[in-house]
Amino acid sequence: MMRAALMGLGVVMGVGACDQKSLVPSGDDASEQHDDDRSDDDDDDEGQSSGEDDDGATSSPATTGEDCGGQGCPPPGPLPMHAYVIRFGDLPAVDVGEDGGSSAGSGGGGGGSDIDPDSLHVIVSIGPDACDDPYAALACDQWRLSFTLPPDAAPGSYALLDEVMGMQTVTGPDDGNGECWWGGGSLEGTLVIESIDDVAIVGHIEGAPTFDFDANVAFSALRCP
Repeated sequence: MMRAALMGLGVVMGVGACDQKSLVPSGDDASEQHDDDRSDDDDDDEGQSSGEDDDGATSSPATTGEDCGGQGCPPPGPLPMHAYVIRFGDLPAVDVGEDGGSSAGSGGGGGGSDIDPDSLHVIVSIGPDACDDPYAALACDQWRLSFTLPPDAAPGSYALLDEVMGMQTVTGPDDGNGECWWGGGSLEGTLVIESIDDVAIVGHIEGAPTFDFDANVAFSALRCP
């Protein structure tokens, strides 16, 4: 039930200059939306603005802080990896801008979601996001992944995609003009929860694809105040 409800919230993606409210995309059919011309063995294509995917989806370039004079923009480049746990019901509602209404995006207050508000939304990131701004826009060369555990989650293994709604967002290197490709979608692999207490959730990810970044990380996610 939790997975189906989260899927219904739709996919919202975007990273733009000074845009501090880009969402982690959601949806079972959210596919990677990056430049299909890039390949693992052709690094020369890295950093080019993304074009149209095979399914017709397009992605816009992400931007660094230079495009807005460094005022209120995320810093470029990777930041130290950090992880945190937010109660699902405490995720902020976000105006997706399509119809002027407000939506919870990947969760939160007021989106009409029937996901238990006490569910545990975990974010692991090398971006500028934090407990008070979980949807902060990624600059170039950053990534963020997330998953949502039930309130009574216990240590053990979980299928990222099928059980806890694993999601990812990633940006490429600066192409020299303050722009970079970006993409996101569902994240497959296995989530292993090693311990859960009132302070943190400790675990690691294994078996995740590594097309754009290596999501097979170990984390200790502190609970947000």
